[in-house]
Amino acid sequence: MLLAGMALPPIQFGSIGIGIVVIHVLVLTFLMNIGKCVPLAAYGDEATLRERVALSLGMFPRGEVGIGVLLVSLEIFDQTGSVDVPGISESISLGGLSLALNLCLTGLFILAVIRLLNSDTAKTDKAPVSFGRESDKQLR
Repeated sequence: MLLAGMALPPIQFGSIGIGIVVIHVLVLTFLMNIGKCVPLAAYGDEATLRERVALSLGMFPRGEVGIGVLLVSLEIFDQTGSVDVPGISESISLGGLSLALNLCLTGLFILAVIRLLNSDTAKTDKAPVSFGRESDKQLR
């Protein structure tokens, strides 16, 4: 992940203020994650709402590799002059910051999934979700 981050283009804001950058990054991250909530509308017969929310949250950190490759490609096109679009470097920077924010929130997404699934299993006879040595013993 370190090498992928080092390959991303430098962050350039031009004349955009930091407040506008923060708002754009938050909105972009929100929209990116809302797009991964398709399971909420589907699988109604197969899973409970908690399980569908947990599945959606589990997909939030997915897709960042593709975004990283896209950002690097756009930066290469921008450097060679192939793309003559005003504001492309600012858009690349906002996308990179949104990518970084989503990756930083991965731990919180995982904790939310574990809590959702454990609170759902408390009502049923399913085994609780845990990661570590105890869960390895249960599998053997």
